[in-house]
Amino acid sequence: MVLVSNRLKDTLPEFQKFILERRFIPEKYIPFYALRVSQFLTFAGNETEKDIEILIQWQGKTASYKR
Repeated sequence: MVLVSNRLKDTLPEFQKFILERRFIPEKYIPFYALRVSQFLTFAGNETEKDIEILIQWQGKTASYKR
């Protein structure tokens, strides 16, 4: 568990600092948000038009619950 925790804290450290300084979300959730942003950036890759359609496509592939 400690390895996972350390890995999350190392994910996009500048982004984590940014959202911490601006208090966008509670501090305990920052590593998770950084992980999800990192995953999205990896998914989006070198797409020239990173728009809402890519976000929707990615979110649909990563959603884990069903209605």
